[in-house]
Amino acid sequence: MLRVILSLSVFCSIVLTAFSSFSADDKSLLDGAKITIGLPLYVAHTDSRANNEKWNDGVLQNAGIFGDISWPIHQINSYTDVRAGFTAGIFDNSIFRTSVFAGGMAEIDTQPLDKISFKAGGYFGAITGYESAVLQPAIAPYLGVAYQMNNKTEIGLRELWLPAKTLSGSNIAGADALVTTVTIGYRF
Repeated sequence: MLRVILSLSVFCSIVLTAFSSFSADDKSLLDGAKITIGLPLYVAHTDSRANNEKWNDGVLQNAGIFGDISWPIHQINSYTDVRAGFTAGIFDNSIFRTSVFAGGMAEIDTQPLDKISFKAGGYFGAITGYESAVLQPAIAPYLGVAYQMNNKTEIGLRELWLPAKTLSGSNIAGADALVTTVTIGYRF
C-alpha cells in the first residue's frame, strides 16, 4: 500500500508540474484532452501457474497506478468519439515483481445515456518486470463504463485483458490475466 501511495504522489507531482508549466497560449493543447487515473482493484488469471506457484491474484493485490491522456481524433456522431493518446504506469505484477509500462492508447468513447459512457480500447507499448529483457512489447485491450459526475469529471471501471503471449511469448507469465481497475477521468 505504501508503494501505491508513493507512486500516486510522484505521478500527481509530475502531472501538476507539467500542467503548471503551460502558459496561457499553451492551454489550447489541452482543449478536448481527457486525463484518466486508474488503480488496479482485482486480478484473476485464466490458467494455473507452472510448478504450483501462486499468482499475485485477488482484490487489491497488484498495487499500482496508471494514467493516460487522450484527445478526440475523430467524431463518429454527436455522442461518440475516437480518442488517442499516451499512457504510463507502475504496478506489482502477477509474478510478484514491479512492472513499469509506457506507450500509446486508443479508444472509442460513447455516451448514449445522460450520465453513463462506455469505452472500448487498448493500450500498446513496452513493459518491464517479466523476463531478463529490460523492455518487452505488450498490449492490453479493455472495456469500460463510467458515470459522468459533471461535464468535466467521471468515475468508472475498466476490465483489461492482458494476453500473456504479447509479453514476447513469456514462459514466466504463461497465463492471460484479467484486471479490473477503478478510474477517475477529467476533461479539459
